[in-house]
Amino acid sequence: MPRRPPPIAKKQGGDEAPGGRVPTAANVGVDISVSITKDSGVSPGVASLPSVEAPRGVRREQGERTRERILDSAAALVAQRGYAATPISAIAKGAGVQAPSIYWAFGNKEGVFAAVLERAAERWFVEQAGLAEATDLPAFWEVFRALGPSFDDGPEFLRLLLVVSLERRAGDPAIVEAVRQVRATGSTAVADVLYRLVRLPDERARRLICEDVGRLTVMLLDGVFVARQIDPDSASSADLFDDVATTLSAVLDARIRAARAVARPPRRKPEPRSNVPKEKS
Repeated sequence: MPRRPPPIAKKQGGDEAPGGRVPTAANVGVDISVSITKDSGVSPGVASLPSVEAPRGVRREQGERTRERILDSAAALVAQRGYAATPISAIAKGAGVQAPSIYWAFGNKEGVFAAVLERAAERWFVEQAGLAEATDLPAFWEVFRALGPSFDDGPEFLRLLLVVSLERRAGDPAIVEAVRQVRATGSTAVADVLYRLVRLPDERARRLICEDVGRLTVMLLDGVFVARQIDPDSASSADLFDDVATTLSAVLDARIRAARAVARPPRRKPEPRSNVPKEKS
């Protein structure tokens, strides 16, 4: 006996969603650039919905390509105009899709920008994978110093973070949270590598020290990035990264020495020697 098709449920706005679920690029695997007009025709100039007979892998690949175009458009516009001045309609125009397609895939503008931040940060972190391969602290700082040239072009996610941070008063809480999450990812990545390399008997002190240095690393890199944007001729990225590495190394060494001093048991003072002669028995 053939299975009955799922019931057709109306979603808000008149589009039909099988089984009552609003379709997205993730749960349907189709090209998210499709746009349905009031007369149910596909808008001209916009990529059409793949045939249902097309292999699932093809549909998923088309959807991924469209998603990348949307994120590319959003990243470029936010960097140029700022977050608040970048509407969904402008993102859609830059990507060559219709605005409903973006709402369909990302939910809202906050969802688009969160995805932009995550993608940009992930790309930069992957490029800095050498930090995780360090086998001791001297090797870690050597690799860290070599990251300077990667700041010459201004990492995309740092530029976007700076733009949103300047708009924070009027920013959406979801965007502020997305910024915090990206920063936390960076500080945690540094802390995890240091935790593997630092040797301390007190595990709790070891973790706290590495987390503090991880957060300090992100804050200092904020300063390096801003300095390079404001006055790029004052110092090279290589020199600035060398200064940051020297500072972080000194802080870490000082914290390690302090933790070891606390953990070391105090020396017993020798008992004072008495000058009174012992009585002969």
